Amino acid sequence: MLRNIKINYGNFQLNTIAMKAYLSILFLFILRWSDAQLIQWASELEFVFKQYEEDQWSGKETLGPPDAFPHGTLNPNAYRLSKEAMYGTVVVKYDKPQQISQILIVESNEPGRIVEVALVDTNNEKHVVFSGTPTELPERHRVLFVNTGRTEYKVSKIELNVNTIPSPGWAQIDAIGMADSPNEQLLKEELKKYGVMNMQEEKSFVSDKESLGKKVNTPYTENKPIIAPDGKTLWFCRQNFPGNVKGEKDEQDIYYSTFINGKWTEPQNAGYPLNNKFANGVSAVSPDGNTLLLINEYGPNSVKTGLSISHKTSSGWGFPKPLEIADYYNNSIYADHYLANNGKVLLLAVERNDGLGDQDLFVCFSEDGEVWGPPVNLGRTINTEKAEFSPFLAADDKTLYFASEGHNGLGKSDIFYSKRLDDTWQNWSKPKNIGTAVNTSGWDAYYSVSAAGDYAYFISTKGSVQGSKDIYRIALPDEFKPDPVLLITGNVYNAKTGEKLDAKIVFESLATGKQEGIARANPVDGSYKIVLPRGKKYGYWAKAKGYVSISEHIDLSDINEYQEIKKDLYLMPIEEGQLFTMNNLFFEQSLASLRQESFPELDRLLSFLEENPTVSIELRGHTDNQGPSKLNYDLSQNRVETIKSYLTDKGILGERISLKAFGPSKPIASNASEETRRLNRRVEIMITDE
Repeated sequence: MLRNIKINYGNFQLNTIAMKAYLSILFLFILRWSDAQLIQWASELEFVFKQYEEDQWSGKETLGPPDAFPHGTLNPNAYRLSKEAMYGTVVVKYDKPQQISQILIVESNEPGRIVEVALVDTNNEKHVVFSGTPTELPERHRVLFVNTGRTEYKVSKIELNVNTIPSPGWAQIDAIGMADSPNEQLLKEELKKYGVMNMQEEKSFVSDKESLGKKVNTPYTENKPIIAPDGKTLWFCRQNFPGNVKGEKDEQDIYYSTFINGKWTEPQNAGYPLNNKFANGVSAVSPDGNTLLLINEYGPNSVKTGLSISHKTSSGWGFPKPLEIADYYNNSIYADHYLANNGKVLLLAVERNDGLGDQDLFVCFSEDGEVWGPPVNLGRTINTEKAEFSPFLAADDKTLYFASEGHNGLGKSDIFYSKRLDDTWQNWSKPKNIGTAVNTSGWDAYYSVSAAGDYAYFISTKGSVQGSKDIYRIALPDEFKPDPVLLITGNVYNAKTGEKLDAKIVFESLATGKQEGIARANPVDGSYKIVLPRGKKYGYWAKAKGYVSISEHIDLSDINEYQEIKKDLYLMPIEEGQLFTMNNLFFEQSLASLRQESFPELDRLLSFLEENPTVSIELRGHTDNQGPSKLNYDLSQNRVETIKSYLTDKGILGERISLKAFGPSKPIASNASEETRRLNRRVEIMITDE
């Protein structure tokens, strides 16, 4: 039996049974109050244009939470237009103006006809946050989630414009809610409490797609847009254009345009050797802009099925060389390809015997960017029995955009995206349709994204010049953006003379020593660009014959937004007396024991000594001035001895390596702060004999 224990709070007494009842009521009140705050439903109809009746099926039926059940049927508790083919507007007000992050529109029958959603703030200013193309969807009902990003203003009204003229049907709006929460899953759970089930996901953009204008788009077909990772150069094709090598009889030529002062320049024909009298096209451009992946294999006077690669030289683009891919064949006349920013992953859209039907997406791998392994199917999550094509792997090396005729779409082909879940390249998130701001009832494909993830570029037939295929771009909301990356730019220099050098750029994971990617410096000015995805600590350096690499490192374990930095790289000529620092050596604090991420740097030094057997070196140890001087000298001596032991254990003769310990006696920076003291804790290498 429950003991009837009294609890005293001053003059207030409650027994345990009463207290439990009180707390239960209070909990339910708080819960209901919290629920009420999550989604605010419209409370007043301000304006309606073209409603079916004055009472039922009227604009007033959009007020309050959803109640037009069962969804997917005509119901007088929802707003619909007076005719199946008509344009209508509803403006609703809310009791409590608030900042919001999402709009929830319950389309209870024949969804897809909302063409514009606008927010009205407390100053009666209008903000358009969604624009769409009226489209007949396969779903009978859905909830349209419009992710607005958290508004700086308070929203007092929402305006909806519905257009069923291009796609007639009894479109219904049951309810219009707003919420100050970006958590779509939490809102879906809340909607279930109102009985809204089986919700279809609709992704939304906060801006309209925009044509790149008449300089880029013509009455002829523009195709295969590829934006360079820095977002400043756009490569694309023009078909049967008078400016092609063979004029209008030339099936397809490569063009490029640059973004200067907020505008795209007049496109230039890429010229020979990229263009000839056959079909030409760019499938990918490296971050540095110095390498292009091209459709077809180039011969002296012909092309054939396959793909080629061209590198920039001091005199222009080099003649395209065919890529060697093990077991490569294609049963289709169509093919698409994409070379990842790291230069080591190649995506193919081809039809093969080991596919699921029509074009499938495959992946190939290479260690050096020259010889490629056999194609591996990306699996049934991505591929269907119909065509999947135009693959584009974002700069994060995880987010895949592609076109599909087999996944549930709006037209002939739609653009989808999926996330790679592990390193097998077989596990992917369920592909999601990019949505009606991009996809139409027509043919939509060839979607590429800058490394910053700010804009996406794609082609569409909807709204194009004289019905041709045109290039558009659209600003990406956060939910569509790939994971943030770092874009590093700079030049490669001879550390002794300051001369700009042509070199390869290599970057690797410091944790594993695995090479993550390769790039090339511009052979004219030594400029380079690399893209590093977040989540790792990287080492990177330039590499050229006759030089010693001076490496750099950076920690991208946890970056939250796209960043750009400038960092020049240096190469030291292999000459007696040259001195350089090993920047990627890491010791345990105040000890001579090496941390794991030091071994890639040591292995590069090992390879250098193996490749140059006549070279001898001196290892020089330095410390900061913290602590007793004697201990610092001993520490610097022990550290260079540790490095020598590592090298001799791997087969380097001990007489090729001399040691010198300087302790704190030769600082290169102030010892006043930790930030500068760390520069003094270093190991240098001097070439003593070449």
